Amino acid sequence: MPSALIGLDTAPAVHDRPGRSHPRGRSALAVLSLLLIALLGPATPPVPEQVRATLITAQNQDNVFVSGNRLYVVDAAPTGRPRLMRTYRLPDGTLLARTTLQIPEPVAGVLAAGATTLVETTVGQRSAVIAMDNATGRSDWWQFGVVRGASATGGVVLLADDRDSSEDIDAVDLRTGLYRWQVLAPAGGLLLAAEQPGSMPRWLVSAGPQGRLDSYDALTGKHVATVQAAASGALAAPAGSLFLVGDDASGATAYTLPGLTPRWHVPTGSWKFPDASLEPDCGTVLCAYLPELVALDPATGQTRWTSDRWTYAARTGRYLLAGNGDGTPDQVPLTVLDPETGQVRLDLGGWRQVVGSDGFLTYAVSNGHPGFVGRFDPDRMAVRVLGTTDDAFGHCDAAAGAVVCHLTDGPVTIWPEN
Repeated sequence: MPSALIGLDTAPAVHDRPGRSHPRGRSALAVLSLLLIALLGPATPPVPEQVRATLITAQNQDNVFVSGNRLYVVDAAPTGRPRLMRTYRLPDGTLLARTTLQIPEPVAGVLAAGATTLVETTVGQRSAVIAMDNATGRSDWWQFGVVRGASATGGVVLLADDRDSSEDIDAVDLRTGLYRWQVLAPAGGLLLAAEQPGSMPRWLVSAGPQGRLDSYDALTGKHVATVQAAASGALAAPAGSLFLVGDDASGATAYTLPGLTPRWHVPTGSWKFPDASLEPDCGTVLCAYLPELVALDPATGQTRWTSDRWTYAARTGRYLLAGNGDGTPDQVPLTVLDPETGQVRLDLGGWRQVVGSDGFLTYAVSNGHPGFVGRFDPDRMAVRVLGTTDDAFGHCDAAAGAVVCHLTDGPVTIWPEN
């Protein structure tokens, strides 16, 4: 169980990234833990006969992060004071390490990347990343920037000055922090990540203000394809294996990734482009918001169904999870839809979603007295209860077959699926 100091003075700062002599703007804190979608209603499921949970001691002010099969609890400390980080294995909650972080500012995010743990913080009001060796607990390197992606198999970390999509992206070596390559965001345009089910995108796509599109391999930085789109880019967004560009004058065109071959075109007048947005993954349909929800056929762009009842939807196994973000969190129910028809299959009532690493509706919680933790069963179209608590849920994550919740009175509870 390694215990060591992580300090900015003990790890080399790798500064030789092109175009990074000074920040172009104040960097935002990178929060890598997945967020709970707070949607609450009145359902009261049956209580299981046996409730097996692991309780981790923590305070309300402590930061809790989940990444891969690891749980990280970073103790709160005044600015400038060391912070203890405890690492636990999921789903059983075994304590793996205690590490003292000698960093001046709070931890904003923690990301597991193979044998390395990436810790995000700030240095001199700039976002910074520290790479920690899991075996020794010591820091190998640090860099200014926020993490836009990381791959243990590819041995690469993608960094940017900010999470804003107008930022250039630099790739550094996961083990050494040394510069590998750079993809520049077009002036006045966007540099977007595409096909990103986990912590690392598969492709990067730049969209210029005059309609030029360029695709790149996110692991190598290699340029793949270029196309001149007719649209100027009022809408420019990835959705699954497609990249869509559109405006009022030209309509919407879908391009396949990574070759940027045109797949289909929707004439102007069909979309309200200033308000349009896309859901990255809706499974067998493409979810567009115009601003009503429109389900499109990904192969042809033809409309399958529309609804003004929902303002967002996302894949949950072979179904869609839909909701209306215009209401207050404790009044908006979660609803399971048939993606082919838009018909309601299940009203989840009092359950609210816990987003896991797969992005699907796998786990959910119901805040009440007591509160319930459950797993959505698409075959039975019901939520199977995994456990209960008398305390209110704060932030919850799902990973490695477990639900992890930081309860409002401080402790962290792990409910395993089995």
